[in-house]
This record gives sequence, structure tokens and C-alpha cells, in this order.
Amino acid sequence: MMIKISEIKVTPIKPNRTLIAFCSFLVDECLYVGDIALHYRPQEERDPYWLVYPSKILFNGKRINTVHPVNQETGLLIIRAVVKEYEEQTKKIHEDESHEGGLNYDDNIKIF
Repeated sequence: MMIKISEIKVTPIKPNRTLIAFCSFLVDECLYVGDIALHYRPQEERDPYWLVYPSKILFNGKRINTVHPVNQETGLLIIRAVVKEYEEQTKKIHEDESHEGGLNYDDNIKIF
């Protein structure tokens, strides 16, 4: 069964180590998934992008995943869709940069 990823929103940020953006999307137009971190490591030629899904730290210090793909096929489908949207947005940002004099990152996002 193939799922549909739609309404992908990507918010590029000033790069912080490997973190370059946050994103959200809909799964099959009925489940919103948000607070996904997009990372980039240029020295990795094969798979330079990866996603980090939300997790929660329990009172005992144990970390549990709150949402994530359950198989590789779904994970690849999601990351390809997110990276495509990210590259389209950053291409527009860089085109606008030459007209407006600077990149338009979201400076309001704080990284802890």
C-alpha cells in the first residue's frame, strides 16, 4: 500500500551544525505530522539528508519515539518529498537573495 505525502511545509533556518530546516506534512490527507528536523551532511555523498522525528523524554529519562516511519519504503518516500520541497524553497530563496540582498531564514526559531 502506497501512502500519499502532501501539504509539505518546510521552514529553512540558519544552519546549526547539520540542522537546516523544520518541516511538516500530511499523510493520506488525514494525519498531520510536524516538528520534523531536516539535517544535511555534505560530506555524505550517498545520503546527505536525513530526518529526525519527534521524541519524548519520560520522567525516568528514557526517550521514546512519538512518530516515525515503520519501514524503509515509507521513510524514503517521506524524505524524498521533503527534500524536493526544501530544494525548491531554497532555490527560490537564493533567487530572491540576488534581488533583495540577503537570505530570508526564519530567525525566530530557537535551537536548544
